[in-house]
Amino acid sequence: MARAAAYTNGKAAEADLVALQKQIADLKTDLANITNTLGDYGKHQSLSTLDSAKAQAETLRAQTLAKLDVLTNQASAQLESIRGQAGAAASNVATQADTFVKERPATAVGIAAGIGFALGLLTARR
Repeated sequence: MARAAAYTNGKAAEADLVALQKQIADLKTDLANITNTLGDYGKHQSLSTLDSAKAQAETLRAQTLAKLDVLTNQASAQLESIRGQAGAAASNVATQADTFVKERPATAVGIAAGIGFALGLLTARR
C-alpha cells in the first residue's frame, strides 16, 4: 500500500505511485476473474436447473400418459357395459311392447292414434 510519509525527493513518491498503479491493475484483474467465475457459475446453475426441469417435465409427461391409458381403458370398459345394458333394455322394451300390442291391439292402436294426433297439433303451422 502507499506510504503516508511525505518525501522530499520525487523519486520515492513516484515509486509509491507506480506501486499503487500496479496494485490497482492487480485488483482490476482479480475483479475481472471473479466476474468471469461468477458468470460461469451462473451459466452452470442455469443449465443444471434447465436439465432438472426437463427431467421433471418428462417424468410428469410419462405419469400423465400412464394415467391417461388407465382412464381410457376404464372408460372403454364402462362404455361397453353401458352399451350392453342399453341393448338389454331396448330388447326388453321391444318385447314388452310386442306383448302389449298382442294382448291389447285396440288399446295400442288408440294410443298410437292419440300420439299421432298430439304430434300433428304440435307440428302444424298456424
